[in-house]
Amino acid sequence: MKNTTKLLAFLVASTALFSTTASAATIAYWRMGDDSNNALLDSSGNNNNWTAGNYGNYTLPGSGRGSDFSNPIPLNGLPNTKAIDLNGNNSGDRLTGGDFMDDSIDFTVEGYFNLETYKTRTQYIISHWGNGGSVATTAWALGVGPSDGIPSLGIGANEVFALLRDPVSGDSVGFGLGLTVVADTDYYFAFSFNNSTDVGDAVLRYIDLTNDGSLITVVNDSGVIALPDSDSGMEIGAYAGKSNNFGGLIDEVRLSTGILASPDLLVAIPEASTSSFLGMAAVLIGCMVLRRRKR
Repeated sequence: MKNTTKLLAFLVASTALFSTTASAATIAYWRMGDDSNNALLDSSGNNNNWTAGNYGNYTLPGSGRGSDFSNPIPLNGLPNTKAIDLNGNNSGDRLTGGDFMDDSIDFTVEGYFNLETYKTRTQYIISHWGNGGSVATTAWALGVGPSDGIPSLGIGANEVFALLRDPVSGDSVGFGLGLTVVADTDYYFAFSFNNSTDVGDAVLRYIDLTNDGSLITVVNDSGVIALPDSDSGMEIGAYAGKSNNFGGLIDEVRLSTGILASPDLLVAIPEASTSSFLGMAAVLIGCMVLRRRKR
């Protein structure tokens, strides 16, 4: 039974590998109109719906803006035919909601976007950063930098950046994440933050969908060991209460606890489940046993 023992050992190791992200859970999944034609609805079943929104309903076309957003979504096979279109010149264009998450735990936020035009100010994709700028009301935000960058923060022109609140010093900490956005280009993004360290804790993964890019991972050191838990409501398309609005398309935004592994991202093609894998292995073991008995 030596070969069987080796196979069992392999199965145990494989099961452990498949279970590394078992603690991750979906907080909310906003499909931007593909759920009952209502972009405010949370499809996760957790009822984390946006309370208000001003946006354009956008049907994904065969060519042009948004045409390279995944359809269907690779991970779950759901059809993706709609997005929201935000007017960056209108401070009212955004989604506003409740305090959906505990910012002091590890998290991943992912989705799709297409920036319509560059601006001389920042444009925020999603944020948990309320008005007032205190530690109690601000935690994190993700946006696109201005057309001339923010050199003092190391943020390049039109670069995706993170804004974090340091609860110890009270300072806001901003830094570029390594993706220089090209206007009118479809992107997938996933931003993860690890609250247990300040080294390698801010990770951006992205794909340039328009140009058939591959998944790129950029690891950043934020210098912030842990975020405060903001008690403000979250926003899509703005921050600090309708400021610095995003102009363009946003789609399929999912917020999860934990640092999602690449196979668990929305753009990942699912592998065979662990149960199916173990079932196949059980059949192999049975065949090996029968073979030994026939000898």
